Amino acid sequence: DYVLLNFSDNGSGIDQKTQDKVFDPFFSTKGEMGTGLGLSQAYGLMERSHGIIRVNSTLGQGACFSLYFPVSKTFEIAKLETSQSESNENTDETASILVVDDESAFTYLIREALQGQGYSIFCAGNAIEAMDIIRDQSIDLVLSDILMPETNGYQLAEQIQQHNPNIIIQLISGFDDDHGGDTADDIKPSTLKLQSAQLTKPLKLKDLIQRVAELLKARENL
Repeated sequence: DYVLLNFSDNGSGIDQKTQDKVFDPFFSTKGEMGTGLGLSQAYGLMERSHGIIRVNSTLGQGACFSLYFPVSKTFEIAKLETSQSESNENTDETASILVVDDESAFTYLIREALQGQGYSIFCAGNAIEAMDIIRDQSIDLVLSDILMPETNGYQLAEQIQQHNPNIIIQLISGFDDDHGGDTADDIKPSTLKLQSAQLTKPLKLKDLIQRVAELLKARENL
């Protein structure tokens, strides 16, 4: 049983191609006027609530967003908690992850998603803050944006590797071929490896969660 909350309008509507991407982080039809994080945060909220969010729209006839909240019943809650416990058995709940991005809305979104998987999360808005946390805390994995002011993601990765080569680094970028201003001669082989494995925005939270689990699992098998 669910409680259904509908939000509808009579605007121009949303085409099917846009509907398929509308919940992806950083996907926006507003250009520089939008962050592309609002609906992805709504999606994350519904996921944590064990609910569902759907969009239905026809061009020229408006759009409707439907939010399904599960009715709170004792036996259903027990079932959901069991399911959550079972899913966490496949994660390294002791892992500490550092999220580095100058976009606070993005770090908030990723923190909420990964905390829901049982990880310990730290956040930094730039490379200086990131290195301060790395020196003070035991960090297993760093998720870092590439495009950041002053020190970019590649440069931060080199600093991390010099400090502790055992820390796993996963870079995230809005551009497939962005080197943060570095030329090919400036990029070290280890950094080129990070570039080839980088994630590209917009990305799906479930894909990010899966990548994190794979990286931590690979570390355990070394």
